[in-house]
Amino acid sequence: MKFLQYWLLAIGGMLCLTGCDKSPENKDDFEIVIAPSSNQPGIGGRDGDPVGNAWVLPDGIRIVRRPHYRFNPSPDNLYGASNSFYADISFVNERVGGGTVNVEFPAGLIVVSTEEGRLQNGLNITRFMVPVPPTINGGGGRDTTTIYLGVACLNERRGFPWEENFDADTRNYPIGRDMYNQYVVTTDPSLLKLLEEFRDLPGLRLTRHRNPWDVFAEDYIEPEWQKIYSKIGDAVWAVTDRYGVTRKQLNCLRNALKAYR
Repeated sequence: MKFLQYWLLAIGGMLCLTGCDKSPENKDDFEIVIAPSSNQPGIGGRDGDPVGNAWVLPDGIRIVRRPHYRFNPSPDNLYGASNSFYADISFVNERVGGGTVNVEFPAGLIVVSTEEGRLQNGLNITRFMVPVPPTINGGGGRDTTTIYLGVACLNERRGFPWEENFDADTRNYPIGRDMYNQYVVTTDPSLLKLLEEFRDLPGLRLTRHRNPWDVFAEDYIEPEWQKIYSKIGDAVWAVTDRYGVTRKQLNCLRNALKAYR
């Protein structure tokens, strides 16, 4: 299944970046304008953990694990601007004095697989804030804030976390529940250069779910709303697993992103 899935996604992704227009090509179109990072640990086919800086959380905020927390499909819980898969992240707010705290998710935040085997690592492509209310609610109970972070894949040939989803609440969603409990903010110059393309594009914010199994239907046609996320995922793979992003590919991506400003 993973082998078939990889090739379906890879072929579709290559069409996303190479089939953007029919204008005549010239030698400048093939210039690499964003270099590959396939030699970096945790990226592409390389083992190890991705390199970067620590994700610094505000005072009084910490992350906890909720491995048995039921998936809540409300779009209010969905954050990010790419949907190769979701990582669940749960916060408690124990700040002295109470009050809601805004937690910054930086562009370049990587969620690192903590599962056995070779699962995808994921990349958050835009900066945003998540409000985390006080953990002690008005009734005296404890209230943890769980969100689902939509990310792009950093490893084209690795398995996806949702392939093992058989529970009723997760089987139709690309969620990797309790599979990503390590975080780092990338310092890779090529990824950072690509991420600049996604700044100030509020229209990319995820507002709906996709069923990752739909692609295997014989009559599957990619929905229009999903196409931009496929282009984004393929641009990331061009950096992490292929030969970098060419000038023509970058122009194609920029043209596609204009509608999301």
